[in-house]
Amino acid sequence: MIPGDFGGLYLAWLKAAETAFLMESIDGDTLEPFVPDGLNDLSPAQQALVDYLEINGTMIAVAAQESKPQQKKEKLEQWIDKLPGPEQRDFLIRLS
Repeated sequence: MIPGDFGGLYLAWLKAAETAFLMESIDGDTLEPFVPDGLNDLSPAQQALVDYLEINGTMIAVAAQESKPQQKKEKLEQWIDKLPGPEQRDFLIRLS
């Protein structure tokens, strides 16, 4: 999971919205949370959540039309290389 990724929460909301719709307890005035990035390319964990909760694929596909591609995060190695030497050393000491 990428920090700040709300995809799993949004998927759970989709399931709740689907259930509320079937129970006729949701209407057009119901506020929808923002559509998170990466909904059109679910991670294996998110796909497992979809399968477990049996979320309607059509609902995901419609929401994914508003979703931007997930931004790739910088690799850990690249981040470490950008740190000054003393900070690199400090992190290594903390890991031991």
